Amino acid sequence: MRITLNRKALPISILIMVMIVQIPLMKSIRILQYLDEGWTVVSLVYLFVIIVMERRLEKEMYASIWIIMILTGIGILGNIIWEIQTGVAAILTDIGNMFKTYITLYAGVTYMNHMEEEDKRALLQYVNTFCCIIVTPGFFLAIVNLFVNIHMHTEYVNGMRAFHYIFNRVGNLNMSCVIMLMIETAWMNYLTLEERKTQRIFVFMTLMLMLSTLRSRAYGFFVVYVLGYLIFVYGRSATLKATALLAIPGISLAFGVQKFAYYFGQDRTARGVLFRYGVQTAKSYFPIGAGFSTYGTYAARKYYSPLYYKYNFENVWGLSQGMGDFLTDDYWPAVMGEFGFFGAILMVVLIALMFVKVIRETGDYPACRFAGLYGLICMIISSMVSASFFHTMSVVLSLTIAVCIVSRKNMEDMVTFDSRL
Repeated sequence: MRITLNRKALPISILIMVMIVQIPLMKSIRILQYLDEGWTVVSLVYLFVIIVMERRLEKEMYASIWIIMILTGIGILGNIIWEIQTGVAAILTDIGNMFKTYITLYAGVTYMNHMEEEDKRALLQYVNTFCCIIVTPGFFLAIVNLFVNIHMHTEYVNGMRAFHYIFNRVGNLNMSCVIMLMIETAWMNYLTLEERKTQRIFVFMTLMLMLSTLRSRAYGFFVVYVLGYLIFVYGRSATLKATALLAIPGISLAFGVQKFAYYFGQDRTARGVLFRYGVQTAKSYFPIGAGFSTYGTYAARKYYSPLYYKYNFENVWGLSQGMGDFLTDDYWPAVMGEFGFFGAILMVVLIALMFVKVIRETGDYPACRFAGLYGLICMIISSMVSASFFHTMSVVLSLTIAVCIVSRKNMEDMVTFDSRL
């Protein structure tokens, strides 16, 4: 596999590479902790310029922008009416974190659709090579971790070390593996049948690296990937593909709901408390919610929302001001608390529009389509028990979705996927 230098693709490919390993790098390069926020601002400015210049948007992007504007208005109205949080810095921080996933995706797709096909190919090729370089030593270290303590584990699960590699936490490694699987899958769009055999080795190593975290979410991601690959990429049956449209979301939700029931069915756990009072906040501040930076988000933790004192979170382990590690370990409770039940419905529509965007962009390219859908499905599974759409890695994940779904071969050069894949 020969790699050539493409000056147009190299800068954004380096950005994605750095973002994939952003969390471990932040310990030594502190400025990188602002990389996702900085890229969100750049993406927002770019979208604004495109809107002003072209004055024409695709339907799902147009609808998404309107929903974001409505939700922003609802949130600010909540801040004005209830006056729980009035700090401008806190509110702006929350607005950025709340919508960065969607802004990054649409800006990324718009920008890359203006690139030449050879630039898109080079971009995907660079990042795929980087992913293979990261995965290979990780795969072998995960095996060593089973037998020797190499100090790359988070905890013990059933007597086995939960491997986190260089990513500090198993959750970070899981999402990094999701991103790398997306890249590796989309790159197959450009490979011959012989080249795909080698590529599948790296896919296998990435899947094993994911399973080494010993997390139920990782098992769910694994099952979704294997089924999706076999049906959407490997398979040719229209019936199988139609079945998968029902089966894969069902299986995904089963894994997410199982963890959801475990954590939120017990009010004494931090996540259970967050969920219960997220619903309570939506009820108490009906119909618009409590406003930005008031519940369940990073800004609400950083500025320690007055609601947390009201709910006596100081006496809940993991939710106090001094040790609030779990204050941001949620997504839907935060959405309900800050926007109310109607706002939560709008957020569901916003996520659904991302699926529509992926499907519209990918057309007859099954590898690209599955890569994009896989990233979204994994984020939804994670949102059941974590702040997946708020997380630092949500920006690189949405940017990766954009790369995957616009990296398409010209139809006359397209390689047909068949049973020899």
